[in-house]
Amino acid sequence: MVKMIRQGITAIFALPFLAAAQNYNLSALFGSVLSPNAEIYYANDSNWTQEVTQRWSTWDAPTYLGAIKPVTERDVQNIVKVASAHNISFLATGGGHGVSQGFANIQNAIDIDLSNFKTVDLDVRNNQVTVGGGATYGQLYDPLYNAGKEIPTGNAPCVGVVGATVGAGVGLLQGLHGYTSDALISARIVTASGVLFEASATNNTELFWAIRGAGANFGIITSATYQVYDATNGGQAQNADFLYPEIANRSVWGALQTLDETLPAELSVTITSAYNQTSGQAVIMVNLVYFGAYDNFQPYVDQFLAINPTQWRNVTVPWNQLIAAANFGAPSNGCETNSHINFFSIALNQTDPLTFQGFFDDLILFSQQNPSYNGAWVIERYGTQGPLAVPEESRGVYPWREAKMQLLWESDYPDSSLDDTVRGFYTQQRQHFNEFSGFPTFATYVNYAHGDEDPNAWILCNTQVRKLQIISQNADSHIANADVAIISAKGIHAAHAKLHMALESSPCSTERGADTIEYVINSLEKQKLWFLNYKNRKDGMMSLVFNLVTQQDAANSIEIAADTKRDSTSMNAIAALTMIFLPGTFTATILGAGIFSASTNGLGIRVSNLWWLWIAFTVPLTFGIMLGWWYYRQKEKKIQEIGRLEHEREAEKQQA
Repeated sequence: MVKMIRQGITAIFALPFLAAAQNYNLSALFGSVLSPNAEIYYANDSNWTQEVTQRWSTWDAPTYLGAIKPVTERDVQNIVKVASAHNISFLATGGGHGVSQGFANIQNAIDIDLSNFKTVDLDVRNNQVTVGGGATYGQLYDPLYNAGKEIPTGNAPCVGVVGATVGAGVGLLQGLHGYTSDALISARIVTASGVLFEASATNNTELFWAIRGAGANFGIITSATYQVYDATNGGQAQNADFLYPEIANRSVWGALQTLDETLPAELSVTITSAYNQTSGQAVIMVNLVYFGAYDNFQPYVDQFLAINPTQWRNVTVPWNQLIAAANFGAPSNGCETNSHINFFSIALNQTDPLTFQGFFDDLILFSQQNPSYNGAWVIERYGTQGPLAVPEESRGVYPWREAKMQLLWESDYPDSSLDDTVRGFYTQQRQHFNEFSGFPTFATYVNYAHGDEDPNAWILCNTQVRKLQIISQNADSHIANADVAIISAKGIHAAHAKLHMALESSPCSTERGADTIEYVINSLEKQKLWFLNYKNRKDGMMSLVFNLVTQQDAANSIEIAADTKRDSTSMNAIAALTMIFLPGTFTATILGAGIFSASTNGLGIRVSNLWWLWIAFTVPLTFGIMLGWWYYRQKEKKIQEIGRLEHEREAEKQQA
């Protein structure tokens, strides 16, 4: 059964270079700036798949000229500088679980493989752990458990810790401690200019805010320090697994709905549904994890036992063995690589059993119609108490803290032949779920995003753009300050030279002073370069946000036009029916008004002497209604004209 989390390109930064592909000699280009133990591989090397970290999915994957495995932070800085100087894109890889159609835009790049940055240093006294940029969740399990500690993690051991953090880091323990990003204390980041910075709550605070939820776009994180917590329930957790036939799906969705407002912080629910192409049957597997005593866990176990599973079990295990114990201990394929997995997701704030049941039926039909399809539907229901308890001022970018669950669709098939079919099916299904999501707009966890969503789905653009504007203002101020400092330093340098010439000082002392001042000038120029690069990246992000919002507005306009066309078609149909029936209705009304009647002998028609009353009432009433309509239209035009004039006056005031 499929059970995976895909968060993970560790700290990724790809420069948007559009240069044509070239055959570079990577050894000649980078060899001189790397430490002795750093390694270089080409994409066509026979040992590429064995020596270079492979991606979880090959769907819409980037392409590489080669890979470099740095050993030190200085190596990472130098790789970035050389690649930038030669117009070569680069991408840093930690766990390799990042899945998004945006990766396909990165072509002929350098893969900065952080396999040598897998250190885990635990400081028990200060409740902190520092991990390298390539470290995975699985590397944290045993050291933390053995020390009586824990940290929020995902449910796949091979996912990169830092890669999950930059999205937020949802997982089993979030109900108690919040996201992985909420535990982040500081991070060391190499920017696009090759400068190494540290970001924390007190140092480079805007950057620290951005790397916790906005995705991997701000630099290559070489190491990160996190807070760790005392292990809950002595490090022991309850794990219960249930297997149901497809006929039980409506009851499972109903049980899930009862937890919408009552899920305790200690409980997490993961439900996996898949269609077995061999047996021709769909199955549902429910995994419950509870960080506490079994007595408190039992009511939730009983609730799912009442649905009559075909198989179930409960075990108490140390928390570091939870992933291995889940799903009846079946091995997970979440750490397999180079599969063709097309990924869609949506975040929900409520459970609608009818929508869930409808999709489950559609999934079965879709699987039957496409025999090579082996996808799975995964529902992650984790507690919201931890994320919502984090103070507003301490939060990162990620906006959907109240989300009750993440819906993931992992479409696994041999090659790209089904890409369009899968895209069409899940785009439609995702939109249907969105209509009953409980959110006012589409929401998704950025690490699970397909890549075609409106930006509001990732970071709530309208809320965050103001912060980006503030960052821009700060960058402008820093750039101006750097310019002033550089001018002042150069002035001091010139004055220093004149002073020593006048005093005829010794060359040795003159050179020492000059070197010191030149060092200061060079440092200031590098700082200015970083600020310029930082501002350019911010401008690029804001342009992306505004362009995507504009695209969304255009899409909305098209939808409105389509609705208007449908309304117009309906009105035309109504008008046609009116023209068909109006003559008959008019005739029946006249004949039924008593003005005309048959003569007593039935051989003629007799006209009433009061026929003029019908005309006397109908004609004035008709003119009165038309006059009222004309008066209403004239009044509306005056109101619109007044509004237009006021708008023009306001615009003139703003221009003045």
